[in-house]
Amino acid sequence: MTTGPLTLTDELRCGRRVIDSLPNVTLLSDLKMFEGIRTWGMLCRISVDTADPTLVPADSIWWVLLSPEYPWGRIRFYPAISDGITGTHPHQSYNGIEDKTFPWRSGDICLNAPQFVFERSMYNPDPIGTSDRIRWYFSRAEQWLLAASRGELLGDGELFELPVFLPETLEPYTVAINETVATWKTWQNVENRVGLAEVVVVGDQRLRTVAVREFTDVDDNSLVTYDWGTRIEDASRKMARAVWIRLPTLPVTKPYEAPHTWGELLQTATEQNEDLFQLLREVCSGIRDGEPHLLLLGFPVSRRMGQPPCRMYWQSALLPVVSHGQNYADGFRKNAEGYWRRDRVDIFKSRTRIQWQTSENWADDPSTSRGRMDDSLSVRDVLLVGAGAVGGVAAELLVRASVRSVLVMDDDDVTQGNLCRHVLGMTAIGTNKADALCGVLTDARPGAIAGSIPRSFPPQSHLEVKRVQECSLILDCTGSDAALRELGTFDWQEPRFFCSISISYQARRVYVFTAVADSFPVQAFEEQVAPWLRQDVDQFGDHELVQDGIGCWHAAFPARIDDIWMLTAAGIRRLEEAVSNAETEPRLVVFEQVLEDGRFNGIRRI
Repeated sequence: MTTGPLTLTDELRCGRRVIDSLPNVTLLSDLKMFEGIRTWGMLCRISVDTADPTLVPADSIWWVLLSPEYPWGRIRFYPAISDGITGTHPHQSYNGIEDKTFPWRSGDICLNAPQFVFERSMYNPDPIGTSDRIRWYFSRAEQWLLAASRGELLGDGELFELPVFLPETLEPYTVAINETVATWKTWQNVENRVGLAEVVVVGDQRLRTVAVREFTDVDDNSLVTYDWGTRIEDASRKMARAVWIRLPTLPVTKPYEAPHTWGELLQTATEQNEDLFQLLREVCSGIRDGEPHLLLLGFPVSRRMGQPPCRMYWQSALLPVVSHGQNYADGFRKNAEGYWRRDRVDIFKSRTRIQWQTSENWADDPSTSRGRMDDSLSVRDVLLVGAGAVGGVAAELLVRASVRSVLVMDDDDVTQGNLCRHVLGMTAIGTNKADALCGVLTDARPGAIAGSIPRSFPPQSHLEVKRVQECSLILDCTGSDAALRELGTFDWQEPRFFCSISISYQARRVYVFTAVADSFPVQAFEEQVAPWLRQDVDQFGDHELVQDGIGCWHAAFPARIDDIWMLTAAGIRRLEEAVSNAETEPRLVVFEQVLEDGRFNGIRRI
């Protein structure tokens, strides 16, 4: 990163000259360096034939910020504090005045296609790297202003967009919810408009991350319970009860802003024929304990604009401490009426700003949209036999890509020698691998359910047998013939999908065997894998194993962590393929590293 003085480059000058040819743009102040953010800025007026001057004036003033690397880097358009647009529109950051050291508001407008997240010029219509790039941006800005003046920035069919509920504090709570299409159907049968909610602390309490587990009515009768994974379900640290209020639709002020004050929220609720203060009065009666409580403000949302709602959303806020004890309104008794009278006048003042917090929907479907496996695999309950290096990687890949439930079996303990290629770390040394791996898996995704049986297969107790028989996909990562024989003799009671993933010597190949059968088909596996194992012996049979310690009993399997991750990932890809294609016949697929003249050239399917 360049840290010295920035100079006005020829490319920046060229971009600046483009403005002279734009009929609807007037340069008011030439390029200026803002040293604090190492960015060039110029002040411009953009003129449009506005449809509604109350939303967008015909002439608006903008600060256009350019990266020193122009025509590369970011280009941003911010409304000027003086004579810039003041409202917040869709496809715009919150348009307040957050930093008075700069002459612009905070409402950067979105002029890029969503593909800009890749930061690759080939993925984006933005002509990044070309001298005429600034022309494209001004053209987009004019289009944005015209659409904003017509109220058309969010058209039917576009992805639904929430307004910005801006937290007032530097360290807001992050409140996790778990709203899905299934919970939406449950909410449609709930008549209650208010109630209480159980909230638990997730992880380090100092990080202020919490999760909602259950919604109840004001009498603590359960209404909706979230289906979380093991980590959140077993969390023991609870916050004070939250309160919830449900509105018919999204609370929003024009042009597209979240309410900032209790008065604005009251107005938006009134427009929905809801008496906000009556709803607040009902829920506040149960939290007069002198403690701060979270408010969950709920409303239905759709996936795309113009479509019917498909789930609830809960925007969180931190309520002020409501009246309690001796704090009640003058002229009233110490009772519900006296408390509410004081709340209404002193606590929920019209101009008092709402302390919005951060809400995030951690439901499996949106949170894994960055990389989700085929549903035919993700819905499976997986039994992982073998929690070594391959098993640990396989389990984490499955869970992070949406497989919900994994039961792990292994009798081995973690040693220092495992750390070079295992997903487990130093804190796990001396603990059982199956138990320790469960902790990794339940931390990997909020919805992950992981359990362990700290012994090698087969299960022994009646309860262990029952847990194993509940799994529909059996994944062997032991690399052990003995384990496969046990899988082949166990009474599964009905057909299961079996998969065995094992790595060859020096991790040159991965063997992925799949089948649907009443028990693991040992004979079919041995017949198909035997030629490859003989090839391994012929190729590496005279190689001496690496040693983890002193003596022949400390021999270790030689493979690097990148080999394990790469080949195991190929194995999981093959597993997904077999499950999604409903393959049933026993089949071995082999992937092999390609080395040409000692250089790695990828992996190939043989």
